[in-house]
Amino acid sequence: MFHYIDNFLLPFASFENELLEKAALSVDELSKLGYDNNQIAILKNYDGQAIEDAPELRGVFAGMTAKFFKSSASTSSLKVRVFWEWSNAPALAGDPITDLIAMRWQGTNTGGRPLNVAFNSSKSSANVNYYTRDGEYKFNRSVDIVCDSPYDHAYAEIPVSSGEYEDGWTIYAKSGNMYVQVDRTGTDSIKEAAFVFGYGHTVIAISPSLSLPASFGIGFSWGTEKMVEEAIRMDNKGIITEY
Repeated sequence: MFHYIDNFLLPFASFENELLEKAALSVDELSKLGYDNNQIAILKNYDGQAIEDAPELRGVFAGMTAKFFKSSASTSSLKVRVFWEWSNAPALAGDPITDLIAMRWQGTNTGGRPLNVAFNSSKSSANVNYYTRDGEYKFNRSVDIVCDSPYDHAYAEIPVSSGEYEDGWTIYAKSGNMYVQVDRTGTDSIKEAAFVFGYGHTVIAISPSLSLPASFGIGFSWGTEKMVEEAIRMDNKGIITEY
């Protein structure tokens, strides 16, 4: 069975049935999967209604953290790493689910003026760590970074399920890294650059996409929940300032 919402084709079994399978588990089984008492109560009361008609299901989604680290820094290039991680398996982690990670950047020269810094595709990468539902690490996979605006942003799709199963559950993308390097494009030295990272988790749409605001931030298309957004500045000595 399929239904349509704002031109998205939604497979009923792929989403609602994923939640129904979890709702059928015992409290102990859900607890072992990492769900807290409030999330368990929401799941146990779920009766199969459409996700878009049940806003309380947002409370089932696991939490997420993200943190920036310096990879390298100089007056000609800056490279950052973001490590992101789910607190536990998200409610929607089946084979059809694809999430997005994204990063934006803005450079400043030593005179304090805006400086174009460009994405370096050969020095940028992303990878994903896949785990079982009971927390056992299984493997790491690389994912492609797409950059369609070299002076502004790049993103990567995250297959939430590895396509493999253990004990009847998908092995899922629990954590990962995004490495982005930006280089100066002229002769001006880089003083610092601002970076912002966001993770979008698909809750309705099959194909998530970016919807970047005019302000310096990360946004996603309708049907994709922004799980985390972190912003920093890093200078040419590698000193990171959170804001």
